[in-house]
Amino acid sequence: LAVDNKAEARTALHTALDLWPEDVDALRGLGALARENSDWNALVGVLAREANLLDGQDQVDRFREIATIWEEQIGDIAVAQDAWRKVLEHAPSDADALDRLLRISRDLEDWSAVVEFGTARAASLDGQERNQLLAEIGEVQLQRLYREDEALLLFDEASKGDAPVMEAARHFERIHAGRGAWDKAVEGVLRQARAAEGPERVRLLLSAAETRLETLHDREG
Repeated sequence: LAVDNKAEARTALHTALDLWPEDVDALRGLGALARENSDWNALVGVLAREANLLDGQDQVDRFREIATIWEEQIGDIAVAQDAWRKVLEHAPSDADALDRLLRISRDLEDWSAVVEFGTARAASLDGQERNQLLAEIGEVQLQRLYREDEALLLFDEASKGDAPVMEAARHFERIHAGRGAWDKAVEGVLRQARAAEGPERVRLLLSAAETRLETLHDREG
């Protein structure tokens, strides 16, 4: 490249691509010029053309770079969301792409997308981290999308086991109490107790016992 005359270098590279559209070296030369000039729109165009000539991990890496530029350099998160989706098309379980899409979807208040990407991300998590994410998705289903049945399933999962999420257990209790399912409501209180400590845990256990006695007439329980 004629470093001292970048305009001529750019013209020469475009001419090379007109003659041979699959000239990867020419594309990389244009990409280097665009990167040097912080011409991010031109760079994503070059990277997109290069990605179409690649396959496998190399192609995924180009799509990832394109998405990162849209998000971090250009700052168009709506386009970045589509670009990160492109990464997922070729790498469906990519944790970085899912994390980025989840964050962008929150920022865009794209609640259906939060459910979609949050559910996919939770599948590769465990313990408290998984349960916290499931609880968040449950809140979105309940408060934003008004899908109580779907929310209840998520609150159930998020409040089970050794790492129950307190707020998920509270929702689990409230929804079942509102439906008159007192045995399930008591289970929700017991899950809250597992998430609590000290006097609060004692209070919740007493509350569960009182409901079993007064509402379910279950003295043994």
